[in-house]
Amino acid sequence: PLQELRAGDEVDFPGVTVRVRWPQPELVDGSPNNGSLVLDLEHAGLHALITGDADAAAQQAITLPLAGYAVFKVPHHGSRFQDPAFVHRVRPALALVSVGEGNDYGHPAKNTVQALRREGIPLLRTDEVGAIAVSVRKGQLAFSSR
Repeated sequence: PLQELRAGDEVDFPGVTVRVRWPQPELVDGSPNNGSLVLDLEHAGLHALITGDADAAAQQAITLPLAGYAVFKVPHHGSRFQDPAFVHRVRPALALVSVGEGNDYGHPAKNTVQALRREGIPLLRTDEVGAIAVSVRKGQLAFSSR
């Protein structure tokens, strides 16, 4: 059955725990993007933060209990509507931007890419490397692309 999820909810699958970090409906500013699910996926002791299209206002309000994620799916295809402090709080080992090649929106935005580089975060973009698969092998993060 369908279930509406909100911050604080947790769903378990075999080998994976999904913790909902956002939305908090009472804090969503009316923008559909800021109603996006933000999920903390845990597998084999590693965490991935999947951020939907959450823009800067939501990013500022999201509570992150960890000081470092293995994988960070950059919000909203790397749009310019980012909170640079959010990237610093996430402290990922690897950032991913899911974006179409030659898109009309100019995603990912230069300032978003620069913010990741300033933090020393490796970045993979689907417009450059194609589909990206992330896995955990012997407790280590691994990835491949097409």
